[in-house]
Amino acid sequence: MVSNLQLQSFIYEKKEGSAAVWRCFSNEERAEIPEMLGGLPVTELAPYAFSEHLDEHKLRKGLCQGRLFFTQAGTEDRKEGQEALKGGKLKEIHLPDTVKKVGRYCFYNCENLEQIEFAGGKLDWGSGVFTGCHRISRLKVRQSGEGLSLREILEEVREELRVDFEEKGQVVLRLVFPEFYEEGVENTPARILENHVHGSGILYRNCVGVKGVDFRRYDRLFPHARAQEPEQVLFELVLGRLKYPKELGEEGKRQYQDFLLEKWERACAYAVVSRDMEAVKILADAAGKKDRGFLEKLSHKAAAGNFPEAAGWCMNRLAGKEEGRRGRRRLEL
Repeated sequence: MVSNLQLQSFIYEKKEGSAAVWRCFSNEERAEIPEMLGGLPVTELAPYAFSEHLDEHKLRKGLCQGRLFFTQAGTEDRKEGQEALKGGKLKEIHLPDTVKKVGRYCFYNCENLEQIEFAGGKLDWGSGVFTGCHRISRLKVRQSGEGLSLREILEEVREELRVDFEEKGQVVLRLVFPEFYEEGVENTPARILENHVHGSGILYRNCVGVKGVDFRRYDRLFPHARAQEPEQVLFELVLGRLKYPKELGEEGKRQYQDFLLEKWERACAYAVVSRDMEAVKILADAAGKKDRGFLEKLSHKAAAGNFPEAAGWCMNRLAGKEEGRRGRRRLEL
């Protein structure tokens, strides 16, 4: 199988021992920035690099003057049929650990950009880098606990975000940041324009600072989310914390489990539709010593939703509990 890198070409600039990407060419909708270009580490994305507003005349002039260079990762030949990956064509981008700076308006009006993967250290995001990007819904951060570069994205992207922190390719933490938006409301008697913020997303974003995530503050905000966010967002937030319970205290765990029990029918439906075995197991654990009817309902939901793996797991768990009870009875006799 040909790697994504071999299907891409780049225009780049040499800058004091490093390279800055000016433009990416590809047949795909995903950009994977290489660690090296022209024997130099790639440390920067130039301003407007993935925007349709980059001055094409400036690109051609730079190539003619020898200030910019054109290459494909791994070869020197551009693959036939490749087009500039810019604007609405870009859906995902992967940044290597070497990249330390993303230039201003780099993704300006990349209206279909949905996912960004990057290292979690100190990464300088330029001004207006996500202007016009309203579909970003997922971030993958390859180092848990780093908050600086994440904070800068959260301030600019106001839509709902799911953030996965990874270590050695494995997700170790998942946080959901709900949407928020601001509205200017005229206060006629006072002759002023008041700024009203809607949605709990701004409160959740304030839990991320330079030193990382304040998990206790994040978990304490759940009542605010319950009052303002749709159930699907709440399920994703709750299950994310219970799947990867980093610094999750007993009080926080209990509030999330109580929420699942309260919304049991719809929580089961969400897990089944999502085909999420981990969520099924979390729901079973939340039921705990409650009426076994909870597990029976979960099993029926899974069977009706054509999720046999979950239905079988629930039935085995129910059978195991019954065997345990019969065994205790025999001992008592």
